[in-house]
Amino acid sequence: MQTGTQTTGSNSSPSAGPFPTTDEMKRQAEHGVDRMADKAHDAVDRLSQKVQPTMDALSEKASQAVDAVSQTADQLRGSGEAALETTRNYVRENPIAAIGIAAVAGLLLGRMRH
Repeated sequence: MQTGTQTTGSNSSPSAGPFPTTDEMKRQAEHGVDRMADKAHDAVDRLSQKVQPTMDALSEKASQAVDAVSQTADQLRGSGEAALETTRNYVRENPIAAIGIAAVAGLLLGRMRH
């Protein structure tokens, strides 16, 4: 049976005095930290559940944008190749005119640089 005096050590019973022991303060602090961690974990879970649909929608939109840019790049590449082929055909069919056009373009570019 315990008397009015308090024993030292790691006794887990509440203190009889007006001030808590170091062990009791430590347990209270640990309990407080655990409660705060649980609340923070719950808040993060709730936030994650709210944000996840938005993240999924953004991911889908980004994927669609990448597909659209890829298709446009393919079309531009095809247009550039078609323009190059048209230019080659024109030069084969009109070599003198092509040389004249190239000379005039070279002169104009040379004047613009100075």
